[in-house]
Formats: sequence, C-alpha cells, structure tokens
Amino acid sequence: MWQAFYPMRAKKLFFSLLILALTQCAQTPASPTPRPTRAPVSPELAVQYALDALHTDSATGYLIGEPTELRGQTMSLADAFARVNGKPLDEKSPLALRRDKLVWLVVTRGDWVLHIPGGHGDPRQRTPTVLSKDVTVHDLWNAIYFDAVTGQVYEQGGIVETQRAQMEKLPLLAALRRTP
Repeated sequence: MWQAFYPMRAKKLFFSLLILALTQCAQTPASPTPRPTRAPVSPELAVQYALDALHTDSATGYLIGEPTELRGQTMSLADAFARVNGKPLDEKSPLALRRDKLVWLVVTRGDWVLHIPGGHGDPRQRTPTVLSKDVTVHDLWNAIYFDAVTGQVYEQGGIVETQRAQMEKLPLLAALRRTP
C-alpha cells in the first residue's frame, strides 16, 4: 500500500522544491539609481589613518609624538612601492596582485622608538647572548601606504636613503593634533 503512495508524494515534493527554487532565483529588478563609487578618503582622514597606525606599537617600533614633517598623496600601489624602495614591485610578491590599487602614500619624519631584537650566543664559539633593546632614533624617515578607500595598511617601514629626495617632492600634509 505504501508503494503506491510513495511515488505520488515524491512527485509533489519534487515539484514543490522546483517551484520554490525558481521563485528564489528570479532576478530582482534593477535599481534606477546607479550604485555610488567608493572615493578615496580625504587628506585629513589619510593623515589620521597614518598617524594612528604609526603611533601603534608594532614589531619594529612606533612614532613618538608628532612628526616634524608629513607628506603624501594618492597613487597606485606599484608607484608607491617603487618610490619608497627605489625598485619596481616584484611580480612574485603578493602585493603584485594589487599593483593598480589606489593607495595613500604617507611619509613621516620624526622621532621613533625602534625595537632591536636580541640574539642567542654560541657557547662553543664564545659569542655572547645579546639582549633585545629599544633605541630612540631622531629624525627618522618612515613611509606607510594603505588602501585609499578602506584604510587597510599594505606596508610600512623605513625609506631607502637614496629615495629621500623623491619623498621631499610629495605634497605637504597638515598634521592633526592628537588628543591624549
């Protein structure tokens, strides 16, 4: 008896699921207004993003106080990398996938606390263990580049000495006063 009932029930279930699937897959009508584009953040907000990131303690160190110089502008990630490092972006680098991404390149000059890692000595060769320490470095140039829309930091670090003249050509940015 159940054998006659089962095929009928399976057909009803199949058609119910088919109708449900087709109604869920129907396209929603297109909106008459276009979706807004995501514009880069303003220079003031870029300064805030950069200073927040640079004042945060990282594995390498952090900026002390306000920078004495603050420069920057928007450009492609590949251009920012080449300007800071003096060489083009390596095609094998993970950053190469985003080479055309619009970023803010912000360059600071100021006082930094740098974390110098220690190292273990080798008793067989009589080399001593070197303890890690923090060193304050005055007038250090540092660059940070981050997504011009979202603020995601791609890279930050020191500037190659030969590239400092390039950095001085970037437009000056006004530093914001930080509240303690």
